Amino acid sequence: MKRRVFVATIGAVLAAPRWAYSEHPGAPDRVRVGVLGVGPRAPYEANGLASLVPVALRDYGRLEGRNITFMWRFADGQSERLSELVAELIKGDVNVIVTATNLEAAAANRVTSSIPIVVYTGLDPVASGLVQSLARPGGNITGVMWAEASLAAKMVDLVADAVPRAHRLAILYDSTVPGIEAYADADEGVARARSLSVFRARVSRPHDVSGALAATRSQGAEALLVAGIGVVGAETPRILEFARVNRMPTIFTWSAPVERGGLMSYSPNWQHVSTRVAALIDKVLRGARPADLPFEHPMLFNLAINRRTAKALGLTIPQSLLLRADQVIE
Repeated sequence: MKRRVFVATIGAVLAAPRWAYSEHPGAPDRVRVGVLGVGPRAPYEANGLASLVPVALRDYGRLEGRNITFMWRFADGQSERLSELVAELIKGDVNVIVTATNLEAAAANRVTSSIPIVVYTGLDPVASGLVQSLARPGGNITGVMWAEASLAAKMVDLVADAVPRAHRLAILYDSTVPGIEAYADADEGVARARSLSVFRARVSRPHDVSGALAATRSQGAEALLVAGIGVVGAETPRILEFARVNRMPTIFTWSAPVERGGLMSYSPNWQHVSTRVAALIDKVLRGARPADLPFEHPMLFNLAINRRTAKALGLTIPQSLLLRADQVIE
């Protein structure tokens, strides 16, 4: 879309009247929910944003096709398209925008400061500059956030336990995601405490991934932690193929890649996250202000291990780790 046309579109849709949470105490009978992701739709089906949230909203009497309509917009790894997609959602008269991560939330917030935004899995939104505080966000954004430090500690510990021969860990992540550097900092701090050196493989666009993966090998990494947020999640097939060819143990932040050959994953329980996100969406649609809705933390996490991959890599997963796993692929 040409810039001049795009700017005109933004102005037109923002000027149009719409239902707003600050003006109406109750939700309209029929509502529209916009869903925004930077990757293709498939990863969001796997982690529940596109599959479990509509189901969870049924508990609040919101049935897709009857009194609630979803408008799906996915950028297929092209983060520069996010503002354009937000404009499409606003033009579609959505009542709330649900975003996969901070990256999409920041893009949406740059276009609208009035339509409520609910983040599905955000990194620290305060450090990212999205909100004023976790207890009182103060703007038009609320949602569910990861606890970076505890999640990083757990994932690095899992690498150390499953791949005891590893002395150097690579972390692959999308550097454009607000808050992701703090997550990488936490990973690196825990890794050093476990006598692991760290190489940060940063990407910002899909075509960066091949070079970043090659760099992990040239830098001597013996295990790969994949933060599947932003464009990294869209490149899962390429990452899995690299890991297979190069016999690289991998740990992901979502479970779908483990079913396709990744070694391990440690992630929030997506059904639990979807339930909490659905509750926040319902509150917003009934008139609650995101500014007053505290960010929530996932309370349940899942560990998945692929023993077939472990055997192919010559690894023996400790029995204590297998007993803790929620899913073991034989």
